[in-house]
This record gives sequence, C-alpha cells and structure tokens, in this order.
Amino acid sequence: MYFGCELLQHNPHNVKKSFDERIPLRPAWVYVYVLWFPLILFFPVMIYFFSEKIYIIYTVAIIADVIISTIAYVIYPTTFERKKPDKGFFGDSLKFIYFFSFKGYNCAPSMHCSMCYIIGYAALACPGLAVSLRVAVIVLVLAIVAATQLTKQHVIIDAVTAIPVAFVSVAAGYIVNSSFTTDVLIGFLGL
Repeated sequence: MYFGCELLQHNPHNVKKSFDERIPLRPAWVYVYVLWFPLILFFPVMIYFFSEKIYIIYTVAIIADVIISTIAYVIYPTTFERKKPDKGFFGDSLKFIYFFSFKGYNCAPSMHCSMCYIIGYAALACPGLAVSLRVAVIVLVLAIVAATQLTKQHVIIDAVTAIPVAFVSVAAGYIVNSSFTTDVLIGFLGL
C-alpha cells in the first residue's frame, strides 16, 4: 500500500516550513532511523509473550495506521525538498535511504512516527513488561522520531500529524479487541 499509492498521487503539497530549516541535517542519524525496521519486526514478538490483549490492540493499531496513512497519502500527498547530504560514509548511507522514498510523496503523516507512538503506547500499557524494557523502548522510539527530523526524511508537520493517526489507530485496536474474543482475532490474523 505504501509504495503502490504513489501511482495514484498527483499534485503534492509542499509541507516544509521555515522552522524546519532550523533543524540541522545529521546524516549519522540514519542508523537510528533504520532501527525502526527491526523494531517493527521484533517488538510485537516481545509484547506477545507479556500480554495477548496488548498484542492484539497493537496489531490492529498498526493495520489501522497503514490504512489511514495510505488514504491520507492518496487524498493529500505531501512532499518537500530534501537537503543533499555531503559525500562520505554517513552521507552515502543517507542517500541510499533517500533512494527508497521514490517520489517522496508519503510524508504526512509519518508512519515512522505514528508507529513509534503506537509502540511507545504499547510498551507503557503492556503489563508484565520489565521497567528496563519499557524505558529502552521509549528511548528508542523517541530517538527514531528525532532521527526522522535529523535525517530530513520528514519535517515537523509529519511527526505532528502522526499523533492523531496513532491515537485513532490505538482506539481502533481497543474497539476490535472488545468486539472479538482473542481466539477469534488470532485465528483471523492467521496466528
């Protein structure tokens, strides 16, 4: 959905503002930015062992997040001109990440940010999750959100618009969790 919706997008809106220029480009943060990928892979496995309920809420929230964000990308595509990083190890790594943005229209809301907010919520809400793991997850998601800005993959409005998307997505998770039994939903998800 994320990449396919770019085929339907036209006339993107530039969302970059003057205050976004005050945030410096720090190409080394690309390595924090990419930690999002293993996080979205391993975090659900971790919370599954501590709370089936939070796992289901999280899973539904992530699905809702992708659907809501994709609809937003098609209805109101957003973009901005990214700064060119300098040559060198970190700059070349950042250019590699920029390459995968294709058109660069899927900016607001930032799914990097909205999923980080959902993960942060799930970490805080998950009973039995050790305090050290909660703190580690919260620090990591906050660092990833910061990395979206410091790598110039996103601007501030992208991170801000991700907040209500995350909230609505988590609410959808609670609605689905209260509507179905755990066994029915786990069967539906094919687990």
